[in-house]
Amino acid sequence: MRPAALPALFLAPLLLGETPLGKAPSREGAIPVTEAIARRQALVGNTVRVRGQIAEVCQMAGCWAALRDPNGAQVLRVKVPDGEITFPKESVGRPAIVEGEMQRFDLTREQAIARENHEAEEQGRKPRKTVPKSEWTVYQIAAAGALLLD
Repeated sequence: MRPAALPALFLAPLLLGETPLGKAPSREGAIPVTEAIARRQALVGNTVRVRGQIAEVCQMAGCWAALRDPNGAQVLRVKVPDGEITFPKESVGRPAIVEGEMQRFDLTREQAIARENHEAEEQGRKPRKTVPKSEWTVYQIAAAGALLLD
């Protein structure tokens, strides 16, 4: 077997069926991304189970994913523990359920710019020159697990 074929063998299970990541949540009681975003302030500090579609994955380490609603208009960031859980790059486009604590971070202008620069580097794109003040408050789910669906 050629070494180049080896990664495809290991990735095959990720592309077929359900894929649990970390402590995979149940499907029961998962709320849509749009509801989680609408209720985000009230949900801060609480464990939430949210369903949506993987819109984007950290291209460097798989340490975060963006979960979007079916229309793609709203996105909620999902952060997993570095080195413990990894979102496969191939999971983009797949429906998923994530479970974890809803968090809120209030950033300074400098922190918002640093975050933008870091994310741009991870995504292989040029950073935006300015970050709108609306993006200085960040909501995300600190996930203990996810379930990638068919």
